Amino acid sequence: MGPDGGVEKSGQREPVLPRIVFVNTRYRPPHFRGGVERYVHIVAGELSRRNLCCSVVAMAESLACVSQVPHNFLRIPPIPLLRPFIFGMLGRRFWQKADVISVQYTPFGVLMPKQKLVCTVHTTGFGEARALTGLRGARVRLQQLRRRISMPIEGMVLRRSRRIIAISLSIAQELVDIYGVNPAKISVIGNGVDCDAFRPGSALKGNSPFRLLYVGRLAKRKNVNVLIEAAAKVSVPVLLRIVGTGPEQKSLAAFVDQSGMSAIVEFRGFRSGPDLLAEYEWADAFAIPSSYEGVPLAALEAKAAGLPVITAKFPGAENLVSPASGVLVSPANSAGFVEAIETLDRDHDRLRNMSIHSRQEALEKFSWPVSVDRLADVYQEVLRQSA
Repeated sequence: MGPDGGVEKSGQREPVLPRIVFVNTRYRPPHFRGGVERYVHIVAGELSRRNLCCSVVAMAESLACVSQVPHNFLRIPPIPLLRPFIFGMLGRRFWQKADVISVQYTPFGVLMPKQKLVCTVHTTGFGEARALTGLRGARVRLQQLRRRISMPIEGMVLRRSRRIIAISLSIAQELVDIYGVNPAKISVIGNGVDCDAFRPGSALKGNSPFRLLYVGRLAKRKNVNVLIEAAAKVSVPVLLRIVGTGPEQKSLAAFVDQSGMSAIVEFRGFRSGPDLLAEYEWADAFAIPSSYEGVPLAALEAKAAGLPVITAKFPGAENLVSPASGVLVSPANSAGFVEAIETLDRDHDRLRNMSIHSRQEALEKFSWPVSVDRLADVYQEVLRQSA
């Protein structure tokens, strides 16, 4: 061992690679329950191939984790409002060894050294609380309360962090307008997609029945019930596949059973790898009914697979979907999705042209090599400033 920690080998000292610790609430590949987990897994792996030493720290769970990215887990008591403080204290040994700490859930940065802290903001507490407004249920009210309570902690962490990576322009604007963040320390770098792994299939778009696909977490603010209601009301034959799991899965499945829609709505559960690609290849179009998103990875995968995207007009949706590659639904209710489905079902040429443009946009605007190169530049800059 060299005097500064370098490893001696054959009389030569190997340099110590810069160490980036990615912090997220969950990390259990291949059991990705959300886009942020997959983002961490992909980015950490790609940056490791660019001579950065990356690892992941997340909360302990019972699920197995299969990953070549080094990972460590902290066992945190289930006390929601205290979790960020407990997490920060228990993980001190990791923060001390890191050169950069990349936090994906902003409140977790509350006790981390600010000179090392980079916050990647996929969504904000403000945006999620606003998206839950008007939705019913005790669970929704609790989720909304937690997000509102977390906002002061978010704001403090964001303002004291060295750099911020906003996943979209609309998220960046929220940080400035709502949280008072200095725009000079914000870099807008979106998600990416592997256009080699996700490719168009051979199935011809526009066959009957119309095949609509949703991939994502089954949570209240995702508004998956809107798609189910649209499938019940549409005047053309339709099949809806719902891929994913989440807290709303049981209630959504019960709603489908009670409505007698089991023949046209199918819950496919968790899918990954070739099984996930097969879902994209099956579909005619991809749907995003959520009222609030950053840049959903599933939507980029759908575009790479050549699917037109029918999406609610959440802030930033225009940057994800053009008139040539999809349909913006506003207001984002079942009637709006019914109209979009019926319009595309009547015009198969338009549907196929949208498929071509969706793939082109994925190739030209959304690719992991471009996104990761930009992320590497940000982290290298932080490392230079911290040296």
